[in-house]
Amino acid sequence: MRGFPDALRPPAALPATPPPARNRPCPPFLTRLLALLSPTLALPRLAPGDPRFARAGERLAARHLRRLGWRLLGTRVRTAWAEIDLLLEDHGTLVAVEVKTGRSGPRFQPGMRLGPVTVARLERAVRTLARGAPARVDLVEVRLETGGRIALVRRADLRAREE
Repeated sequence: MRGFPDALRPPAALPATPPPARNRPCPPFLTRLLALLSPTLALPRLAPGDPRFARAGERLAARHLRRLGWRLLGTRVRTAWAEIDLLLEDHGTLVAVEVKTGRSGPRFQPGMRLGPVTVARLERAVRTLARGAPARVDLVEVRLETGGRIALVRRADLRAREE
């Protein structure tokens, strides 16, 4: 190209811009904010080992149960026997809800991590808190399925196996 100084000469080829990243990691402050305000958006972005992953699942379960008309009495209630994820009241019955959050597949569901010893501890804790009133232990599984879909599955009235 004649007549153009080198500084004004257009480049031979523009560098190719990379395609936008689809699932790039969020900045930490944004992930914390998402986990608090919108657990549905936060769950697919959090690693299962992250404590915010479990808390986001607990928030989703609490919202779901409140929509069903249950009254939330407490979260992460510590007793001498167990920590209760969600303590709710359902038509006069005190309910200790254990929330298990995780990725699910054909051979694994998050609720499989709940053993009979833990159920027995939860039963003892909720009976103590109920002081003779009706009480039970429920399980809510927050399943992160393939494709990013989130499913909530509730199993009511768990009992420890008699051995």
